[in-house]
Amino acid sequence: MNIYATIVGSRDIPADYFRQLYRITQLLIALRFTVRSGGATGSDNACDMAAVRMCSKHAHYHPEGPSFHDLLHRSYECYLPGPRFNGHRADDDDSIYIDVQAQGALYEKAEAMALEMHPNPAALRAKPSFLQLHARNMFQVLGRDLETPSSVLVCYAPPQGQSVKGGTRSAFELAKRFNVPRINIHPDAWDADRKKLIKLEEELNVPKINVQPAIWVPNRDQLLDLILDRMEVLKSRAIAE
Repeated sequence: MNIYATIVGSRDIPADYFRQLYRITQLLIALRFTVRSGGATGSDNACDMAAVRMCSKHAHYHPEGPSFHDLLHRSYECYLPGPRFNGHRADDDDSIYIDVQAQGALYEKAEAMALEMHPNPAALRAKPSFLQLHARNMFQVLGRDLETPSSVLVCYAPPQGQSVKGGTRSAFELAKRFNVPRINIHPDAWDADRKKLIKLEEELNVPKINVQPAIWVPNRDQLLDLILDRMEVLKSRAIAE
């Protein structure tokens, strides 16, 4: 049974935080999560690059193991708002890039959910291209069948009250509705999300699994410590600046 994690966030992301999402993606894949993202620039691109490069490198150095194709399909799902988006192509059913509009009734359901999540559904309905992006977000959190919530959502997005600003908000709010732990690595969200990180091991309930030793695999405590340490470094740097 696959364990899923959602990586989303702002398109405008500083390089330090881009690297954090990149590394967090690698760590989650090493723990045998399947990561989900949306193919946009910025935060999504950190996830895409990390997944593709990690699987490619592992397949290259360990040709006796799973192929790049098999590793990538086990490790990564990228949901696109259409068949072509930001240089990605959803060419066939075997692609890691999934055209959400090709999902028929499930796409209609995702649109309805996106309208429900949005603070101004009338405005969203009036802009079909925006609605497609938010409907895509529903798949990022719930998967291709819209019934398999991720175990955690990690994002970089400016906080706004108990939520976040921008297009990430619909994914964030959907995760909240399904009780998915949400970790925002944006510095302004530090205090609240540090508490979530501390409790993450319990909430994820990740089963103990054997992973090929060819990939460095931290245990869950090490993963949490690493994320916390790196966020602490970034916060200290931001305060100093």
